[in-house]
Amino acid sequence: DLYEKYGREFYTQWTFFAITNSSYINWLSKQSHGITDGQGLQHYAFIAVDGVLDIIDSTIPTFELFSEE
Repeated sequence: DLYEKYGREFYTQWTFFAITNSSYINWLSKQSHGITDGQGLQHYAFIAVDGVLDIIDSTIPTFELFSEE
């Protein structure tokens, strides 16, 4: 969906972002029979060279960069 909506350039500028109106959260709600509703879940995506990491959480995730020295 992202490629069709925003084009290839989107991936070169944004590798971590929040997703609004997430179909993944909607799917999760249906699969859990509404147990996850009302928890304020947010969908975040991290796009790497060879994959995508989807994060569902009720808080804003924090990240720390590590250097291999």
